[in-house]
Order: sequence, then structure tokens, then C-alpha cells
Amino acid sequence: MRRSPSPPVYEESKPQAVVTLAPGESAYAGVTTSAADGSGTGGYSTKSLSVYFQGRDLSGSTGPEARVPLATKVYVDSKLTVTYWQSDLDNALMY
Repeated sequence: MRRSPSPPVYEESKPQAVVTLAPGESAYAGVTTSAADGSGTGGYSTKSLSVYFQGRDLSGSTGPEARVPLATKVYVDSKLTVTYWQSDLDNALMY
């Protein structure tokens, strides 16, 4: 599996307030893995996704990692982007 640098964030997805979770609650982020029009470069296929969490001190240090297996291979290219964490799934998927 190839590790990509942290993808850019859709700035338009920044919530009005920091998403804070109580134990057992969920947060959501949307991921666009490639350009629909084929304009991305450096593409590869993968069957897993790694999510790296930022440390609480917000220094940019990497905190825990979660590896998510995917049901099918997904194509990833230079257009990989993510949303900010959202408290609602629909908000994460609108971008």
C-alpha cells in the first residue's frame, strides 16, 4: 500500500464550530479519491484507506491511525481531497 501525503481539505466544508464528540458519538468526513474528468495524475489502485488523526495539541503531529478495508479497489490520484469532520453524514457527503 502506498502512503500519500495528507490530502488537501475542501475549505468550503469547514464547519461553523469545532465538531466535539461525546463517548460513543460519530463524526463523518467525505473523501474524493480521484478526478471524475481524468485530470488527476500519479494514480494507483488500493483496497484500503488509512485515516491519520491529528494530535490533540494541534501541532500537526500525527496521532492514532485507523486502517479501513475497502470492499473493492478504489482509484486514487492527485485530486484526492477530504472534508473537515462533520457531525452529520449528509453534510460530509455534500462536497
